[in-house]
Amino acid sequence: MVARQIRKFFTGRLDAPIVSYPPFPGNEANYLRAQIARISASTQVSPLGFYHFGEEEGEEEEEGARDSVKENPNFEGIPVQEMADSLSAWVHHTQHILKQGRCTWVNLAEKADLDLEEKREEPDEPEPEIGPLLLTPLSEDAGEQTQASGRR
Repeated sequence: MVARQIRKFFTGRLDAPIVSYPPFPGNEANYLRAQIARISASTQVSPLGFYHFGEEEGEEEEEGARDSVKENPNFEGIPVQEMADSLSAWVHHTQHILKQGRCTWVNLAEKADLDLEEKREEPDEPEPEIGPLLLTPLSEDAGEQTQASGRR
């Protein structure tokens, strides 16, 4: 999460501390890994139809629960000119990194003591984060471009 908020040049020394505001909890190797993960999650794309959701018989998945794709053996390709002209011909095939810093949302406000939760209800329960679904066309990324470039 902090790697999104800071702008730091790399020194080339992986053991160098990252002095920044907000404070980064790690060294330059950790910061480099976080930046590579952000870039990788945003830029892994494939032609529309190259991957599909591999659902097996009897397996029922909800639309939002699809977190993996399989290569489509029946993929016939898309003309090069169409792929070059339209962002709709390309889709993301890896999971998006949420603002929480994970691909899967985790409720950090959950209490370890279940009895305490039963006695009082928390009115300010955090809203689960939902990122773009897998195989979402790049043409739907217009709102995400500011996040990917680091500007808000």
